[in-house]
Amino acid sequence: MLNPPVFLMISERRAAERREQYKLVREHVKKEDGRVEAYGWSFPNVDADVSSVPIPVCCRPLLDNEPSLKIWCATGVVLRGGRDEKGQWIVGDPIYFAPASMKKTKTSNTRTELEDEIKRARNLDARESELDEWQSSSLVWVVSSNQGKSLIAVLDANNPNNIIETFPACDSHLLCIQAVSGVMEGEPEMNEEQSKKFLCGGGKVKELPEGLDGTDLGSCEWVELRKMEDSEDGVPTYCSNDMKPSPKRTRDFSISEVAAVDPAAVPVPVKAKTKLTRVTESVVPDETPKVIPLEKLKKEPVPPANRPGGRAALPPHIRDAMSKYDGVSGQMSGALPTVWMGGQNQYIYIHSAVTAWKQCLRRIKMPDAVLSIVHYKGRIFAALANGTIAIFHRNKHGEWSDEGYHSLRVGNATSSVRSLCLVSTNIWATYKNCVVVIDAESLQIVKVFAAHPRKDSQVRNMQWVGAGVWLSIRLDSTLRLYHAHTYEHLQDVDIEPYVTKMLGTSKLDFSYMRTTALLVSNRRLWIGTGTGVIISVPFSGQIEKKVETKDTKRPAGPGGLVRVYGTSSENNTEEKSSDDFIPYCNLSHAQLSFHGHKDSVKFFLGVPGASKNGEDESAEVTLRRMLIMSGGDGYIDFRIGEENEPELTGQSIRPRDMSHLIIWEIDAELPILSK
Repeated sequence: MLNPPVFLMISERRAAERREQYKLVREHVKKEDGRVEAYGWSFPNVDADVSSVPIPVCCRPLLDNEPSLKIWCATGVVLRGGRDEKGQWIVGDPIYFAPASMKKTKTSNTRTELEDEIKRARNLDARESELDEWQSSSLVWVVSSNQGKSLIAVLDANNPNNIIETFPACDSHLLCIQAVSGVMEGEPEMNEEQSKKFLCGGGKVKELPEGLDGTDLGSCEWVELRKMEDSEDGVPTYCSNDMKPSPKRTRDFSISEVAAVDPAAVPVPVKAKTKLTRVTESVVPDETPKVIPLEKLKKEPVPPANRPGGRAALPPHIRDAMSKYDGVSGQMSGALPTVWMGGQNQYIYIHSAVTAWKQCLRRIKMPDAVLSIVHYKGRIFAALANGTIAIFHRNKHGEWSDEGYHSLRVGNATSSVRSLCLVSTNIWATYKNCVVVIDAESLQIVKVFAAHPRKDSQVRNMQWVGAGVWLSIRLDSTLRLYHAHTYEHLQDVDIEPYVTKMLGTSKLDFSYMRTTALLVSNRRLWIGTGTGVIISVPFSGQIEKKVETKDTKRPAGPGGLVRVYGTSSENNTEEKSSDDFIPYCNLSHAQLSFHGHKDSVKFFLGVPGASKNGEDESAEVTLRRMLIMSGGDGYIDFRIGEENEPELTGQSIRPRDMSHLIIWEIDAELPILSK
């Protein structure tokens, strides 16, 4: 067991090693090697057009007065849904449609009418993933934690220099957060009679991967909720009638990818002045501004930090969206936009996204830790660490029902459902090395397949676009692409050789890359690694054909089988909006960011940016700004390293070692909706 002095000595030695290794990386990236450097990116000379390169805007510590906060996850608030004071639906105007987004005529060929209907339905579904990122506002809730207590920071991604509000969320580690729209017209409601039609036993799925027990797989039961005694904070709290403790198991989820450090080795915090624990660590004095202007803001004035708080600090388009809820009776209502958060302490927290953000509307005690939350047409799917998924419904008033929820069994109670992803009308859930596909409307399991041959290789992140879903595997550098409808394994991409080539081999673990964050935005794949490296890869817009080749250099390493895709000359005029679009990934076109984090990239988030100066928001234009945000521990420019950073003294923290947000701006092509 390490005592604090030994722990500090090890930390100082590791910090010194990192500084030396960053020097080697800095020298390595100076080599041109036939690549072009622009806007903080290194990209192939064949892609010398910099117009499509994401432009770094700025980076900043999440909260400079809370140096020990560890960032974890974030969501963009959805300001639509619900009814106004006149009873009219608040639809909002979240999507800027391109002029080409008109309805297209259907074919009159009766022989293929059914096939056309299926294709059109899938086409609409395929575009949903790209339309969804235009549904949110640029108002972002960021989750961070300190000594087991979680904090929410609210900011506008257009002006990250100004933190609008912060508030403590709970005395536990929040693991996930999801913005949810208000009730929409036509969304299903749940009553006692309807709740019974989903109840069923397990064992219906016959074709299962080896080692997966199908006895209870797919069983669905109704869990009745009861209101617990009033809590000290007055928040309505619910739990099941037969709440039981979780089974003893080896936890297969973690708030860190590395082994936990002995608590005795962690600097002891002082008494908290607020509900948020303040540790004894201090920030090393540094002349560097807290908000660091990157390539874009170096040419423009940095927005002032001391601006009015509250709604006055928001851009006009957000103020306009929030004003639609002014005067609505019961603003603190689940029928209006909300934000759902899942905790390690087995609670779900529901907050209003419209007003009084810090006030929790409802707490729900779950059977186990809540690892992932997604929303689909009036239903909330919450992945739990006991191998089940909880499904919440709205009642006839549009509120989230407090009578109960459905519990769908995905696996044994000793293993967790790690993550969820909406894919068309299905929910993809990861369990161990498998993906379980669930019909989001019938709650029936339609497919189970192994995404990795090793049973101990847990599927982590998932991103859907077009007819493909990209997956990452825990502690693995290989990404896997699967077909969204046929579940065919289409492609493997190993990022380790690419990063090693770009940054050189060093003791910084660049030689072993694990993927910790994924995002698909504007037909571009963003990859975040456990060492803070960020890669962005544009997808191919053409039909591809695959050629399988063996990786002769590293046959036993991650992704030993690498599928390489060449452009097909056939059907290459297929519409870009077709559901046949497969998001193939070619690392020869990859772009590597020199701006990164010093440790794991925790998340990516894409939100619409405000209109450019002089641009008419009501005009039908094909390009809008998309803002991409990454969150992680520390900030590093790999071209510079840590040369200009101050020395550490005692238990102090340098500003660039704190949790940081990095924001990029890119001109985003609006999805063409084909109906």
